[in-house]
Amino acid sequence: MRNNPQFVRVFAEFGQVLTDLHESPLRSLENYVCAIYGLPNVSNVNRLRSLIFQSRFGARLPRIMSTESATGIDLSRLPPCRASLLKHCVRSSYQAFIWKHALVAFCPVPSPDGCGWTVSDNDIQVDWISLSDIMRVKWQGHVHC
Repeated sequence: MRNNPQFVRVFAEFGQVLTDLHESPLRSLENYVCAIYGLPNVSNVNRLRSLIFQSRFGARLPRIMSTESATGIDLSRLPPCRASLLKHCVRSSYQAFIWKHALVAFCPVPSPDGCGWTVSDNDIQVDWISLSDIMRVKWQGHVHC
């Protein structure tokens, strides 16, 4: 995969854009995640999550989604949903921006707020996924056309 020109190009471009990750690189990153999870013919991480979950856990899903300790199902083994992947990518791009400018004497580093982190009262927190993203993912999971 490291010789795949699509993947090489998208990772080389990390750090050029901080918060506005366009659709094309995000699609390439989705393809990359699908490939590293062993399903290179799938191009949507939400679909990938569903396929992996169904193949590993089948009908063992309990009425209430709970943690591994109660069900034996380890949801951390699934790839991130698309909304979470976007946040990961924005954080990675921000960090790559800092590394790419490491040799600049006085580089104006932008605030991490909105770049996959939230800042409040000088405290930086990882912005894993927003509530609107959770609702959208939940809604997409329950709609069958």
